[in-house]
Amino acid sequence: MKLSTTLRIFATVCLLQLATVLPAQQPDVLEELPRTIQKTTKPPAPAGYAYNDYGQIVTAQQAYWSELGSHYTRKFSQNGKNGMKAQDGTVLIPAEYDDLHFQYCGFMVASKEGKFGVINEANKVVIPFDYKRLELLYKPLAFQVPKGVPLEDLRLLATRDDGQSGLLNGKGELVFPFRENRYVQVAYFYPAARTTQGYVTTELPDYQSAMRQTALIYHQPDEKGIVAMDGKILLPFEYAAIDVSYGTDERPAEHPEWVQVCSADNACGIFDMRRRAWMIEPKFYGGIALMQASPSLFVTQAETEPDEHGVTYTRYGVIDSTGRTVLPFEYMEFGLSFLYQSRLHIWAQKMGKWGVVDIDNKVVMPFEHPKVIQHLKMERGPHFSLKDPAGELFGVLSLEGKLAVPLKYKWLGDQNGRLIIFVNEQMKCGLVNDQGREVLPGIYTDIQLLRHGFFYINAESKLGLVDPSGKILAQPTYRGAYLENTLPAFSGDFKAKGIPEAEVVTVLTREDGAAVVVLKNGKMIGLD
Repeated sequence: MKLSTTLRIFATVCLLQLATVLPAQQPDVLEELPRTIQKTTKPPAPAGYAYNDYGQIVTAQQAYWSELGSHYTRKFSQNGKNGMKAQDGTVLIPAEYDDLHFQYCGFMVASKEGKFGVINEANKVVIPFDYKRLELLYKPLAFQVPKGVPLEDLRLLATRDDGQSGLLNGKGELVFPFRENRYVQVAYFYPAARTTQGYVTTELPDYQSAMRQTALIYHQPDEKGIVAMDGKILLPFEYAAIDVSYGTDERPAEHPEWVQVCSADNACGIFDMRRRAWMIEPKFYGGIALMQASPSLFVTQAETEPDEHGVTYTRYGVIDSTGRTVLPFEYMEFGLSFLYQSRLHIWAQKMGKWGVVDIDNKVVMPFEHPKVIQHLKMERGPHFSLKDPAGELFGVLSLEGKLAVPLKYKWLGDQNGRLIIFVNEQMKCGLVNDQGREVLPGIYTDIQLLRHGFFYINAESKLGLVDPSGKILAQPTYRGAYLENTLPAFSGDFKAKGIPEAEVVTVLTREDGAAVVVLKNGKMIGLD
């Protein structure tokens, strides 16, 4: 069964914005990783030598490296090989490796002659060079293993020449046996965002906590399963799909421990890796997608009860975070959802026509409209842009079902609560209000929304400014207009003029290069 277009859109954000926490009385059932730190009396290190964090004897210079960390070192190349130097040029690791992949104090994943292993600061082998690939799990931005973590507690994902992967500790001992896979996904389920710099979060957990919140998702040729860092299987290897999300650069996922799991017959649920239990049992079809964050509501599909002829159908409905039905499974598709008067409203489709229902399944707008495109938050209440039945022209519909703006425009764009940017059939831009009156005629090459509800207008590559009511504040005679993200470049100029940056709408530049700042009260001040 294929996901509809609507559910695909929902699925792209599924599990990114889940804000409801689990009940406080639910215990954390994860075991602590074993800690095997033994207090033993070591003999004094020989003259010129010292113990590193793992009880290994290294030179005094290398022990200094342990104290200062990776900032004290730099990788260098010689004759096509790589080693490590101190910042003063002292060679710490000779250039004899294909690469030193992770520059951790006392624990470096290295490659040599096409094989991976681990060495310490003294260039002694900690894990033999027997592997096709080694990946040390949990890599904070400092790229350094936290001090005091025993080798037994470190975790590495290891891949052999036969392609099978297993889980090792820092001594090279097997924590989870090697098994066949297409690839193994490392799932970090502490709040983190996946970025080009790695998995970034504002509050990195300590190593033990991080390992309790890390798992491996094995993608085998036919089945998938989840393995915890203690080697225990969280989900058996019998599922067709396991999807986990890490959020975005701007917004880390709030509950990345909630993963969507689907069986071979497309029955889907949500598994909580932290609790090692099902949050939503796998009995829904076509995926489970977030509709509302708090409280958490999801769109999914289920079979209807048999009709009088004994025929069942697959229909859309809404469930909560326990799998309880909130909206019945009687809809062909769901579209936009929005809050109005503190209640969730949803565009839904029945028999090819669209209408609005609230969270109690009360019909707010009859099912007699084409599909809406965009929710417009106007001062008079929710409005919606929609296409005509032929899919060629746009108009605006009010929540009362009134066609507030006729179906006559080629496109409808941004709005400021009172005015909406339109593009007419001549491909010119103007502004129309939510009663269908064109406040600014469609004669401009381009119009864009600025801060505080203002617009800039473009007339044959000359820019002007329109206030939030649609009145032209500055005729299109300027060379440029700065958008909000570029205004910090003028911070010094604003400060020199005593202008609060929060009051600035834009900066206009004249043909001679002179700059004029425009404030939200309409005042214009020269910056020269």
